[in-house]
Amino acid sequence: MKFRTIESVLKNGKTIVIREAQISDAPELITVVKEYIEESEFIPYTKGEFNPTLEEEEKWIQSFIDNKNSLLLVATHQGRIIGNIDFSGLQQKIMYHTARLGMGMLSSWQGYGAGSLLLENAIKWAKNNSPLEIIYLEAYANNEAGLALYKKYGFVESGKRPEIFKVDNKTYKDEIIMILRIK
Repeated sequence: MKFRTIESVLKNGKTIVIREAQISDAPELITVVKEYIEESEFIPYTKGEFNPTLEEEEKWIQSFIDNKNSLLLVATHQGRIIGNIDFSGLQQKIMYHTARLGMGMLSSWQGYGAGSLLLENAIKWAKNNSPLEIIYLEAYANNEAGLALYKKYGFVESGKRPEIFKVDNKTYKDEIIMILRIK
């Protein structure tokens, strides 16, 4: 079932719109994701590593449109994308009830509630309109703000992978795995 577009005012007084991503969002979404990857120490890409072609990005967006257990939302301000969230539903029958969460936000929009709105509305969609029963995510263990956000919405730690990330070819970071049972 389709996601119902919502409009909300953030803590900074600015209005955002949360809606399903469309194929036409592909060029801007590539640009925004590249920007927030470079701004964040908590997304496991190095500078210049995220380089999908326009065709690849369009196919990626289409996969969310086609799969009933998947959702890709964008948050926009004045028509410009500022962040996104996705539930990438697993397609094997035995895991079709499960999706992996991914999200990102431009740093200039962090701390105003946009991430909470994305996560809250994606979870509502999953509870009401999808075959999903479990959402899981992987996060850097030192991503305190991200982990706090996920816990706020009911995610619980289910595991840890020590030293899975090697930053600057010298510093290791652990990964926390969290799940949310929605049905």
